Amino acid sequence: MKKRLIGLGVLVVLFAVGVFVFLGNLNDIVRAAVEKVGSDMTQINVSLSEVDIELTSGKGALRGFSVTNPKGFSDDDAFKFDEVAVTLDISTVRSDPVVIKEIVIQGPSIVYQFGDNGSNLD
Repeated sequence: MKKRLIGLGVLVVLFAVGVFVFLGNLNDIVRAAVEKVGSDMTQINVSLSEVDIELTSGKGALRGFSVTNPKGFSDDDAFKFDEVAVTLDISTVRSDPVVIKEIVIQGPSIVYQFGDNGSNLD
């Protein structure tokens, strides 16, 4: 019985450490995921400078987001923005619909170009 309690205690501590490490690295994990999944899906470079997620307040921000143009278009980014910030009503996160209190987009830039096979945003 004593060994089981010690084993359970060790599992609880390991779980708590895992949660702490995950939450401590959440911003970096989200940034890496956006860059990897975005680049894989679009087959062009997607980059993100910074992520700032505050789980307890329902706020989140993406900073320095850019998507390059496909080959055959200008060297400018297809689109980019300095920051997109979102504030959610955290009491609705587990319900349908989730209530978004505010979305703020700062410094947006979109380059729309036509080429031989369509546009850069196709």
